[in-house]
Amino acid sequence: MKCGIVNVCAALVPFVAIGIGMQVAAAQSSDGNPLNLISDHATLSVADVSKEVEWYVRVLGFHQTKHEQRTPEFEQAIVEIDGYHLDLVRQAGSTRPPNLKPFFQQGYLHIVFRTSTIDAVYSRLKSLGVTVGVGKNAKTQAPHLLTIYDPEGNEIEILAATP
Repeated sequence: MKCGIVNVCAALVPFVAIGIGMQVAAAQSSDGNPLNLISDHATLSVADVSKEVEWYVRVLGFHQTKHEQRTPEFEQAIVEIDGYHLDLVRQAGSTRPPNLKPFFQQGYLHIVFRTSTIDAVYSRLKSLGVTVGVGKNAKTQAPHLLTIYDPEGNEIEILAATP
């Protein structure tokens, strides 16, 4: 399945990557954002660029905008969704730190997206065979947080948009 920016894989249309909508609004005024910062991208160091690209395209609806082998030791691909992108890079000799419990290693822990259709996103992820952790609202028991992992174990959270 090929997903374009216009039809970002049906159920994922409402994704707003790392709060882009809120970030753009905040960047337009200096109240609370004195540097006028806007989310742009994150970079993930991975072992298999092609496998990661395929997963982000197929599962989350990103589309690939670039793939290059800069040197025999360094490869880069860029996947994008709604103005936000991930740089997926492979550097020969790089290794993944030991798999520790969350918060027992320093550095970024996960990437977070929001959606207004959490139930549809859950259904889509399950239909694709993705293992999904579900956090439920204590009062309503409605899902409000989905946790998934890409093929190399990078954590992605998907939050229900708050009204």
